[in-house]
Amino acid sequence: MSNNYVSKHSKEPQEETRSSAQRKPAKKKKQNKKSGAIIFLLLAIIFIALAVLAYLAFNVFGFTLPSFGAAATATPEPTVEATAEPTPEPTPEPVYVYSSKYNPLQNDGLFLSPDAFSGKAFFAKASKVADDGFTYIPEIFTVDLNGSASLLPAYKAMSGLTNSENWQNFYSGSELTAITADSNGNPVALECVFVSGSDGKADHYDKHYYARTLDSSGNETASVELFPEETPISGMYFKIDESGNYILLSDVGLAVFSPDGQLLSNANGGGYPSNVVKLTDGKIGLVQWNAEGQTLNILSADYSTFDDSVSLPDSAMLFADGGGEYLFFYSSGVDFMGVRADSGEAEKIFNWSSVDISGSRVSSVGTEDGVSFYCITNKYNENDNTYSSEFASVAAIPEAQAIQKKQLVLASVNPVEDLQDSVAEYNRNQADTRITLMTFDLADTDSGNIEALKAFADSELEGKIPDLIDLTGMPYAELAASGLLEEIGQYLDSDSELSRDSLLPGIRSALEINGKIYGTCSGFNISTVLGPQNVLGNATSWSYDEYNNITRTMGEGVSAFGPYDIQYSLLYDSLGINLSRFVNWDERTCDFDNTDFVKLLEFVKKFPVDIGDDSDTTALETGKQFLKRQTLFTYDDVILAGNEFKKNTTFIGLPTFTGSGNSLNLYKDFAMTKDCSDKQAAWQFLRKFFTENYQSSLWYFPSNANAFSAGLEAAKQIKTDPSGEKIPRASVFADGADPVYYYQLSDAQANALRNLADTSSVNTGNEAIFNIIYEKAAGYLTGNDTAAGAANYVQEAVSAHLAALKAEN
Repeated sequence: MSNNYVSKHSKEPQEETRSSAQRKPAKKKKQNKKSGAIIFLLLAIIFIALAVLAYLAFNVFGFTLPSFGAAATATPEPTVEATAEPTPEPTPEPVYVYSSKYNPLQNDGLFLSPDAFSGKAFFAKASKVADDGFTYIPEIFTVDLNGSASLLPAYKAMSGLTNSENWQNFYSGSELTAITADSNGNPVALECVFVSGSDGKADHYDKHYYARTLDSSGNETASVELFPEETPISGMYFKIDESGNYILLSDVGLAVFSPDGQLLSNANGGGYPSNVVKLTDGKIGLVQWNAEGQTLNILSADYSTFDDSVSLPDSAMLFADGGGEYLFFYSSGVDFMGVRADSGEAEKIFNWSSVDISGSRVSSVGTEDGVSFYCITNKYNENDNTYSSEFASVAAIPEAQAIQKKQLVLASVNPVEDLQDSVAEYNRNQADTRITLMTFDLADTDSGNIEALKAFADSELEGKIPDLIDLTGMPYAELAASGLLEEIGQYLDSDSELSRDSLLPGIRSALEINGKIYGTCSGFNISTVLGPQNVLGNATSWSYDEYNNITRTMGEGVSAFGPYDIQYSLLYDSLGINLSRFVNWDERTCDFDNTDFVKLLEFVKKFPVDIGDDSDTTALETGKQFLKRQTLFTYDDVILAGNEFKKNTTFIGLPTFTGSGNSLNLYKDFAMTKDCSDKQAAWQFLRKFFTENYQSSLWYFPSNANAFSAGLEAAKQIKTDPSGEKIPRASVFADGADPVYYYQLSDAQANALRNLADTSSVNTGNEAIFNIIYEKAAGYLTGNDTAAGAANYVQEAVSAHLAALKAEN
């Protein structure tokens, strides 16, 4: 399957034309210029000759032009000078864009780890579970440039060594650790044979590394043992240089072995080594982390040290060997980058989403010319514990050959795998629209998330706000109040499959701001506080006064919460469920200088600043703790939580002023902006996250009412294996005791979960405001200031912050 669409409505394709692929036709342009110069010269010679003949005719031979009517006079006619023909316009240089082709690989459901690219194929290692269900058998696949995967049928991993020393507790086995390609394009497997045992005096654990050259069927044609002496080496990354030397990561840098396996050098890179890359000029680069960040250090010609380096962003990953005009390549966020050989500067080659590939799923990239790229992706299938793999090729084509697509820009702080998957899926299925995923950094500004978004728009999109925004980590209520977002409730209301009633009532209430919905919500988790019913009864919420009254009845040395529940986390969560009590986003005003906020600060003050030594489990078992904070993500979490306190658990939540102290933490996926260039196309992307089909496979609670109910009913059923044996859904392991297994969600637990979903408060925490409050309240929480004084400081600081936001909007 292929996709070569491109947008003419965006900056993205124009940026991509600056790469080496776009500059490739430069020779044609020079030839056109040369031809134009020759034509101009010939024309000039002809006109000069005509001018000379005209001069001779009029001035030497007395030739005159005939007179015509009254306009004719005896005055000599002026000499007519020759003028040059206009220079032909040069043929415009063609514009190139990147296009992809992709197809699934026949990988037997295994994860393909393509360690090597030979220029003609990838060599990928995989592990297959043996018939005993426990042993893993290493395999090697070849993936050619047509996207066809085939197993090397004759490949067998090395056998373990024999117990020649008669060690006690002897064991030996082997592991396929990496693959590379030699200069002839043959696969070379690096295998580690390990030996353990005791000679009666000491225990031993030894590793032996072998480089095994294979033919196209996987038969071994040569084998060399590498002798690292005292140098600890790693088999994770493996290269062969142009002289046939073997290069591996060591604990300090790069270990270089001669073709016969002797250690030539162990170059120290001065940091934590993480990858090995073969550069375009044949040299070897070591990717390392050190105090300054991430760098690529280039190994000297004599292998003794590193004589040059290239700075890398912390986000750089997925490194690939060099090709064409580039020393090497890497991915950074959603962009595929190349480091130019002539300048050492990084240059964006393409955006993964612009070629309809989920960059987070790419396991390896290969290229020979730096213009055409090949990659393999892997995606885990939770339903059957297998992997789906795909081969993709990405190449530059003339823009005239590309089908035009309109572009929507989606801005994200952290484009996780699921987001990149969703964008790639949307792009492949849409005939006339593409989403380009771009990242922005909250560190770009000190003013807050919205200001960072606007700064990104100014620097990357010529001032235009993106069409879509990833809401993860963004302040939903503040964004809605800013006027940047499109109200998407209207799209829900007119959708043929969905409506507001598709949502759980609690989620709908949490998303609505003044009756309007501005973002999607695929699901949620619940932050709660568990307690014993014999102390709390059946209460599902409590005030600060009620909390204080109950904790006074606890015995000496008994804490309400555990050692991990410190001031920072309790202030963060308490503000999250109570912020709407203190901040009015519509008016950009606040009210912290009151008794309610003082009570909140007094509650937080009771807890330690730093984490304690005991665990929650130990403190609960010894009676030092009678409440437990818990976050529920799945139905199985509810099973375990419901069986705390001898199966008599109350989900009471944190103390609060009104409503529930249990909080819904929404997975607020995406929002559409008012400036979106194609709102109907954007809605086709957004609606997916509301659907039952999408939410049925989430690892957290779904917000779709049908999906939630289906999951609830499934959790109430007992699962069995093919033999009829019951399969536990959850288990508890205690020290010195047999594990306790739970097989289903009880009716009481199911009712408690539904009540939590419907009545819990929504966490509306705001990072910028929390940081202000934490700073201004520190004098009271950790010092001698009064709570009332801290409330006054907070009021002044947050008021100033909100006023600044109001002025900017």
